[in-house]
Amino acid sequence: MKTYVNRLIAYATPELKAFNAKLIPSTKYEILGVATPSIRSLAKEIGMDVEFLNTLPHKYHEENMLHAFLITYAKVDINKRIKLIEEFLPFVDNWAVCDSLLRPTNPFTKYKESLIEFAYKLVKHQETYHIRFGIGLFLSFGLKNKDITKYLDCLLQIKNHDYYVEMMLAWFYATALINHESDVLKLLTEKQLSTFVHNKTIQKAIESYRISSELKRKLKNLKI
Repeated sequence: MKTYVNRLIAYATPELKAFNAKLIPSTKYEILGVATPSIRSLAKEIGMDVEFLNTLPHKYHEENMLHAFLITYAKVDINKRIKLIEEFLPFVDNWAVCDSLLRPTNPFTKYKESLIEFAYKLVKHQETYHIRFGIGLFLSFGLKNKDITKYLDCLLQIKNHDYYVEMMLAWFYATALINHESDVLKLLTEKQLSTFVHNKTIQKAIESYRISSELKRKLKNLKI
């Protein structure tokens, strides 16, 4: 089995191990304690390693982080990249690895339509991190569109109320307020979101420097 455990251990520290254990308490994988920039640098050094990507499940959280970064940096076509993500998602059990699969910059942006289509598929899944990743794709690649009605309708159908799903939903709606104020205000005014997502959306928007003071005043009056 292909592994980079010894390379990862060389970067590990007890302090970061303890910190990460608190940051991602839900993971079933062992934690070594390696900083994300070190894992990212290792991924860039390795490049495409099919043998490692085919070695699942991994033992350590940091191996999963490495796996995620290898997928984002892999020089493969979009169909192959999506296939690699689909094969890996069943082994993802925390937000850190899930979000490391997102890379909302070139060369991904030119495949926006394929990624949005993939997002529709993922948010209909039952598993938390399939859904979270799908919402993340909408957040990264969908909000520049003039009309996001279809995205909003799709997200309202999500029945999974896991904390990490609802946090990503709140992040999506709060960000959507920047360019799609009327659409999101409608959801908030009509109380179409769960109480947690509703209030967390407002909180994140109020904390954002990209939201106007006038809109923040409106949002404060919509808390429930």
